[in-house]
Amino acid sequence: EGQAVQEGQMLTTGADGFIYVKTIDSGLFILRPNTRARIVSYHVDANNPANTRIKLDLLSGVARSRSGNAVKLARQNFRFNTPVAAIGVRGTDFTVFTDQDTSRVAVISGGVVVSGFAGGCRPDGIGPCEGSTSRELSATQQGQLLVVKRGKAAPVLVEGTLSPDQSSAPRP
Repeated sequence: EGQAVQEGQMLTTGADGFIYVKTIDSGLFILRPNTRARIVSYHVDANNPANTRIKLDLLSGVARSRSGNAVKLARQNFRFNTPVAAIGVRGTDFTVFTDQDTSRVAVISGGVVVSGFAGGCRPDGIGPCEGSTSRELSATQQGQLLVVKRGKAAPVLVEGTLSPDQSSAPRP
């Protein structure tokens, strides 16, 4: 508790573990049980938001991301990767489940843009992948998820029967 997380550091939770990371711009990154993730970069430039670069990797499990103030000023430079998809934000609070073949995204507030890794959308990129294969989901679409399968460029919008909260429930 109270320790700093360094860029590139692997974060892992056990069967009953949670990790709460409060970011320097008042955002939040929560890992639920049996989750592996990494903060690839978290560079905030308050004087010139265009220089802000934030990238998170969820390797497996369930995580929640609530955008901080810097992300809200530089959404074009925020990327949340899973093994199969890139997620960009629209000033957002969202949860994600992922394994090596499928990612499921649900939005609590704001909105996301999601794309599978194909064509111009590459894991090493920064910012959202936008184009004909990207899909948006907003908090107004309660009960719906975007699902991305390995090898598929376009996410599919489905009813929330397999929400990330059902895979690993949040703490009350």
